[in-house]
Amino acid sequence: MKLNKLCLVFIVLGLTITTVACSKKTAEPITGADNPPAITSPQPSNENTPATPSPTTKPSTSSPATPSPTQPSSSVEKAKFYYGTWIVKKYMPTTNVSSLSEKNINDYIGQKIVVDENQIVTNKGTIKNPIFEEKTLTETEFFSDWRVKFSNLEIIGDTVTQVKVSNYKNETGDEIGSELIFTKNNKTYTNIGGCFFELGK
Repeated sequence: MKLNKLCLVFIVLGLTITTVACSKKTAEPITGADNPPAITSPQPSNENTPATPSPTTKPSTSSPATPSPTQPSSSVEKAKFYYGTWIVKKYMPTTNVSSLSEKNINDYIGQKIVVDENQIVTNKGTIKNPIFEEKTLTETEFFSDWRVKFSNLEIIGDTVTQVKVSNYKNETGDEIGSELIFTKNNKTYTNIGGCFFELGK
């Protein structure tokens, strides 16, 4: 009888120890490979969410910069000093040979020669699209061309400026308008049919 009671005590003790050990084991957190991945709640996807538009920048309403009045416009070519309306004022007698009669010479007095970048208009025809060639001539060079001295034309100075139409093709009678001569003492001349005339505006 005592032996049976002793066996029963040992069985109860064994069960108690086993129960305590199992409860401790279950209380410990499981780590490592046996630990199942944490379940997280699904996050909302941005895939179908329309992007928020960035604020639109308004164009500037300020006026464009106005060029300074002191700055010249590059699109406008400066007018040449020989552009304008020239009037035949005076015949200048010289010793060179001329093809004009006295009547022809008198007929030219008062006539106009209109010069601009597009054409030269005279009573004897029009030179279209003239190409102007500016050249400085000494008295020696001038005499070589015309057999006329500066003193014959009352020219003061040692050079003159010759403005000649380099593409002239006899568009005007007596070559009127094809050449202008400017002096340092503000005189302007042209040659018509071998005769020199003083011009004015």
